[in-house]
Amino acid sequence: MRHKAIFCLLLGAMAVVTPARLAAAEDPKDWPSIDPEGWAMKDCPQQPGAPAIYLLREEVTDLEKGESRFFRRLKILTAAGRDRANIEIFYLKGVNAVRNLEARVIHPSPGAAPARISGFGGQVFEKTAFRTRGIRMTVKTFALPDVDVGCIIDYRYKLVSDSGGSRGSVEDIYDALQISRGKPREGSIGKGMKLLSFPAETWDVQEDLFTRKARFVYIPSKFMGYFMEILFHGSSSLYYFTQRMPGVQPAMRDGRLEIEMENIPAFEADELMTPEKSERMAVNLLYCASDLTDNNEYWKAECENWQKAAEGFIGNPRKLTAEAQKLIEGVDDPAAKLKRLYERAQRIRNLSYEKSMTPKQRKSQKLKDNEKAGDVLERDYGFRSDITRAFVALARAGGFEAEVVRVSTRDDKIFMFKLPSFHDQLDSELALVKLGDREVLFDPATPFCPFGLVHWSRSNASAVRYSKTPPSFFTTSIYPPDLALTQREVVLQLDPQGNLGGTVKVTYSGHEALVRRLEHIHSDETDKKEDFEKELSDILPMGAGVTMKQLDNIDNNAPALVVQYDVTIPGLATSVGDRMLLPASPLFGTRQYPFRHAARKYPVYFPYPFRELNDIIITLPEGLTVETCPEPRKSPRKFANYSLVCVPEGPQKLHVQRELIIQKSYFPVEQYATLKAFYDMVRMNDEEQVVLTKEKK
Repeated sequence: MRHKAIFCLLLGAMAVVTPARLAAAEDPKDWPSIDPEGWAMKDCPQQPGAPAIYLLREEVTDLEKGESRFFRRLKILTAAGRDRANIEIFYLKGVNAVRNLEARVIHPSPGAAPARISGFGGQVFEKTAFRTRGIRMTVKTFALPDVDVGCIIDYRYKLVSDSGGSRGSVEDIYDALQISRGKPREGSIGKGMKLLSFPAETWDVQEDLFTRKARFVYIPSKFMGYFMEILFHGSSSLYYFTQRMPGVQPAMRDGRLEIEMENIPAFEADELMTPEKSERMAVNLLYCASDLTDNNEYWKAECENWQKAAEGFIGNPRKLTAEAQKLIEGVDDPAAKLKRLYERAQRIRNLSYEKSMTPKQRKSQKLKDNEKAGDVLERDYGFRSDITRAFVALARAGGFEAEVVRVSTRDDKIFMFKLPSFHDQLDSELALVKLGDREVLFDPATPFCPFGLVHWSRSNASAVRYSKTPPSFFTTSIYPPDLALTQREVVLQLDPQGNLGGTVKVTYSGHEALVRRLEHIHSDETDKKEDFEKELSDILPMGAGVTMKQLDNIDNNAPALVVQYDVTIPGLATSVGDRMLLPASPLFGTRQYPFRHAARKYPVYFPYPFRELNDIIITLPEGLTVETCPEPRKSPRKFANYSLVCVPEGPQKLHVQRELIIQKSYFPVEQYATLKAFYDMVRMNDEEQVVLTKEKK
């Protein structure tokens, strides 16, 4: 879906340079015929027990007609598959629009009687999936009635440009690319920066159901060559890059690029896996400058291009010397000086994380595009790259060696050198500053990001830095578990019926605090309360009650984000004769143990190494004392550590201390059994019983 936004922006831009209006032709009223083998299917041999199967999928991106056409045909195989009658179509409101939506249901008939066909004439609903920075991700939904096992569902629609030609610049195209992926706008790609590659389309070959047949087509416009010459300041060529599709290649036929495939396996995701985008079968279509003959030449040219643009934006640091010196006046320690400059950069109004703003609102606020770091500091607003580059400029003006680094954010992809798409892959920027004898990365353009930390998606990631002979690739820093720390202080009272009640105080620091602050940057109080209560509920036993009482430091970069709750855990302790059994740790909800399956297809990919500390005090009711506690457990591994200590403190008090540390974020499939065995051991120890006994009178 993300490059459908680029397709429609491209159409909008072409509408500006071509005087003719692109008219959409009507779809033929006949539907594709249904082959007898598809009619006869009662199960999917390649995906046994599948609720449904795609008999046919077609996507045609047609720049000649100014539209992208979609067709889906599903066969319902089980009762669970009836949910597929609820259709959802996602698109970017204001960028593209859904047209010519049609659907029908073909009902099987007994014997030789003809099938009954019912067309859809019901209501189509529209709702906002999410809204950000002037672009709205919208979903059209409708429900097909009377769908049962054996039915076939057909539906088709078009996406057409809805941008009116107002979003056709290169800057706007890359903005839409970021936004359609749920990313904050990075900002300027550089004034006068030559375009060397352009993402035209992505064919998402795999779906969550098995596909018998699929067809994808890309039809360039006769105006495409002229338009690309304008974008590229020269000639370009259409390239494709296949991903996880050995032996299968698109072919150019009659001026169109197309591919037809059969028996495409379903994509079945694993929990905590590497980014799905990097694991799915896909075809990426892009235009590249014709004079770049291989990947090495491409990356060299792109990095030279970017370096020139970034350095041009930073400008002469001497122009900012007065401001830098004023900020660091009276400070001798280099780290303290740099922190002053960092705090100044973080105070700049960050347009990338603001709510939607219409062009009219932007104009009324007199917001202009920044062309130099000095503009950013003078106007005191900017997008992400503006702020990062302004910080680098200030650091240089303050006497530091500093540069801009281009990074591949790894929350939605893994960088691929073979894919020549600079701004799609290296999609964010950081600052690299020499502090003493170390080079340290900084992330001033991420709100609430503490000094010396970068957002996890930009850590342990592929990046490129300034070099006299570019490209200079490297991997950004990975942070230790202590910089993603969760501490829980739990104080509970056990009653004679086995119910627990009390308070929980949770303190997040480092990555754990930052991700929650960003997640709730525009949330109201109700949303914050619901989300934090659900998060704690997920690690408590089923039936637990959670009420958030206080939330501190959610909207700043203080060292700790603190949440306080009242909790109730009914029936956790069970009576057995004159004894009562209580789990060693009352925090053992399903979220604590993520690996349920014996095997998996994809690597385990934690966002970052992390550490959890639980300190639990349980006061017992009068008449109950601790008879036996589990032995202390310590299970160190190269990749993880776990410890559990449960001891009585006084006649009516139980003290439990639990620690879990995961020391790396990536585990290949062959290490899954070891990781799962570790988590199974953790669960077994957490659920080991404390034996309480009634005092004898």
